[in-house]
Amino acid sequence: MRERNRQDAEEIDKLNYQNELKSKESADLTAQTRTLEYDISKQLARIDDLNKLIDTKTFDLKNKEAQLVDCEGEIIQLKNQVVSFQNELNHLRSLEEKYRNENMDLQKRIDSEGSRNIDLTNNIKELEAKIRAKEDQIMYMRKELEGARYSNSALLDNNSNL
Repeated sequence: MRERNRQDAEEIDKLNYQNELKSKESADLTAQTRTLEYDISKQLARIDDLNKLIDTKTFDLKNKEAQLVDCEGEIIQLKNQVVSFQNELNHLRSLEEKYRNENMDLQKRIDSEGSRNIDLTNNIKELEAKIRAKEDQIMYMRKELEGARYSNSALLDNNSNL
């Protein structure tokens, strides 16, 4: 029995020793677990921070995308305006060319009218000179006629006196 008690005591010591080892191992594992739990809580906090950052970045990205859509719409509108302005510019250029041609035609007509006016002015001057000559001739003939009347009237008076 003593032998058995001794063996049992040895076994109890062994078991106590193993229990202490297991307790130490359990304490180490508990410490490791706490460390891991702390690391996990830090990582969860970091994940929360990163999720908040992701949410912020997502919100910013959505705002940027909305701005991009607005800018693209504005670009399309501006391109349409550019096309409209280009069409208007082409129309104005064609009008300019048309008016330039009309101006050249009018200038040619003005030049021809100018030369015609010069010819007509020369004709008017010639006719005015002829008219003056005819008026002078008429005045001279009136004076002669008047002289002839006066002379005729004097002759008639002389005749009647005779």
